[in-house]
Amino acid sequence: MTSCFLKQLPISEDNFFYNKIQDVTSKEIANFYNIEPFPSYEKDEPIDRFKEKGDKNIFIKNLKDFIGFNKKILEVGCGTGQVSNYLAIGTNSEVYGIDLAVNSLKLAVNFSKKNNINNTFFCNADLFDDIFKEKSFDLVYCSGVLHHTKNPKEGFVRIVSLLKDNGYVVLGLYNRYGRLWTKLKRVIFRLKIFRNHSYLFDSKLKELKNETKKFDSWFNDQFQHPLESVHTFDEVLNWFSESNIKFCFSLPSTDFFDKIDFNATQVKGNFFIRLFKQFLMLFNIWGKEGGLFIFVGRK
Repeated sequence: MTSCFLKQLPISEDNFFYNKIQDVTSKEIANFYNIEPFPSYEKDEPIDRFKEKGDKNIFIKNLKDFIGFNKKILEVGCGTGQVSNYLAIGTNSEVYGIDLAVNSLKLAVNFSKKNNINNTFFCNADLFDDIFKEKSFDLVYCSGVLHHTKNPKEGFVRIVSLLKDNGYVVLGLYNRYGRLWTKLKRVIFRLKIFRNHSYLFDSKLKELKNETKKFDSWFNDQFQHPLESVHTFDEVLNWFSESNIKFCFSLPSTDFFDKIDFNATQVKGNFFIRLFKQFLMLFNIWGKEGGLFIFVGRK
């Protein structure tokens, strides 16, 4: 069941595979998330409640339905493994999750074991190390991760190398324009008086005001991260083109109509439409969620 690994990896006492992390930057990121794993589970969260929340995420639910059964899936930067565990529930696919933070992986493994999710495999390792065989996966999911690495484009190239021919990549990155509000709030929250009342300035924090653990987890991830880059639609389209990845669709879309359809090819629009859609993120749900945008492509 672990045939995707390039080499035999030892298993920790907490039941995840591990490969010693050497890179200084990667160690810094690991230390950051070991203090406050992200995202956090609800205390004693039942699997039915967990699955229900996943089903309410229209993108993730459609992705799971599209993937189907008997696939090999990799989540890069899986954190606490929420996406990995959700994609594994009720399927016979092999789902692998890789992350730098040991404490995050402990939560991922604990949830999967507690709920008898036996088709997930979690690994404490660095994407930039040789962990997996090339062309091993039908889908690589990597959202909210590469913009926290030393070289996002190189990370994307490594992801592409792990995809089977006709395999799909889901890539989520912070947008240069859609993240402007978050960047402004990051500066404001340096002042203690504003930080103590941060929920007044951020709608997501307001939602989590009475959930201390989730509040702290979101605040740290969005406003105190030690390494962060931002990217544009056109930049990622160039990445896709250079790596022979066929663009399928994006959220927000590259044209005027946002639509989730893994079987269609979205119109790319032109530079001005794409620029407009990115600025529009400041005033809709995408800006509220920190300016993250998603691109889906096929190898």
